[in-house]
Amino acid sequence: MPNDATAKRKRCTTSTRPSRHTSRSQNQQYIIIKRRCELDQITKKCVDLGTPSDTIWPGYSALPMGKNIVFNDYPPGGLRKKICSNLLSEEGLSLLQDLLIYDLTRRTTAAAGLEHPYFKEQPVAMEPAMFLTLPAR
Repeated sequence: MPNDATAKRKRCTTSTRPSRHTSRSQNQQYIIIKRRCELDQITKKCVDLGTPSDTIWPGYSALPMGKNIVFNDYPPGGLRKKICSNLLSEEGLSLLQDLLIYDLTRRTTAAAGLEHPYFKEQPVAMEPAMFLTLPAR
């Protein structure tokens, strides 16, 4: 019978299943927040976006669990450190940050995201001819 540490490790470990259309290494290069478990994912999100606070998320301390959960203190701006400016423009970073905002009421919707200036900047991030197309079923 496994001990508690072994059981926790099994619950906390997940495998990244590659898509049928790409190799495992191709899938892994597009993962922004790779995680092992929920706590690991939350910690990595804090590192990338900053620790949730009333400054980043107005009303955070009034949330039911806002006072009960204590995170390490990470400043905002970790995404730019993770994604170099030669890989993603400032407009692209702005869109990504808008899509990852903690506060759901302020988070950009998919429809609004499609209207973001990032999709109008030149040169285009990817020529439409290079878009992935899946075979019809």
